[in-house]
Amino acid sequence: MLESDYSVDDVANTLKRFLREVKDGVFNGQKNGDSWLRAAGLEDKGEKVHRYQILLSNLTEVNRETLKALIHHLVCVQHLSDENQMTIRNLFIVFGPTLFQTDGKDVTGSQVVEELIQNYCSIFNGSPCEREYPVKELKLYHGCQSKLHPPTP
Repeated sequence: MLESDYSVDDVANTLKRFLREVKDGVFNGQKNGDSWLRAAGLEDKGEKVHRYQILLSNLTEVNRETLKALIHHLVCVQHLSDENQMTIRNLFIVFGPTLFQTDGKDVTGSQVVEELIQNYCSIFNGSPCEREYPVKELKLYHGCQSKLHPPTP
């Protein structure tokens, strides 16, 4: 499998398809998913972050680590939005319905994903270094790639 054989869109679509096919979803079923959606309605940011932390701790270890890795990846993607046009808005529009396995008509799932991205360090107890390191590495990689393979006119 070569990088040149697949586009970024191919990989993203495969990831979305995988997440949609996870039995009971990453949020462990409709009842638990509804708890996440209710938490999004809380007014107080501190209380909301705390509720997300509790809900996260109630997930199975596999789902918790999967969600953490995915949101961490989305944080990194969002940090490169100048290059990839994947702003936080675009990410939550795409991944909200995917993670909550909905048709996308209810935007609450997207709001949860937005808040998980915005509050990654607080919710997942990730340090800023953990969040920033891959971004620096990716920017370095993209810089090297553009020097090795300059865009064709």
